[in-house]
Amino acid sequence: MPIIFGWGKKKIEELGEINARKCGRCGNEKPWRIIKVTIWFTLFFIPVFPYKTHYLLSCPICGDALEMEKQAYKDMVSDFESKSQK
Repeated sequence: MPIIFGWGKKKIEELGEINARKCGRCGNEKPWRIIKVTIWFTLFFIPVFPYKTHYLLSCPICGDALEMEKQAYKDMVSDFESKSQK
């Protein structure tokens, strides 16, 4: 019996926008998006477990992205949530 597995399933969570910053690629200065991308291992096309996570800041104009560390992502998320509760 063949077993079909893969690792291409992606879950993209967009938290929202942060302060404006200038993009090095397109030169626009707009609020950037905070994004978490999780890549899953799949078995028979069913996501089984996440095996890789990327934390990104993405330009809303050209889509250029900067990868950041998990702790920096958590700090931005907590700052974002505290500002949105006010």
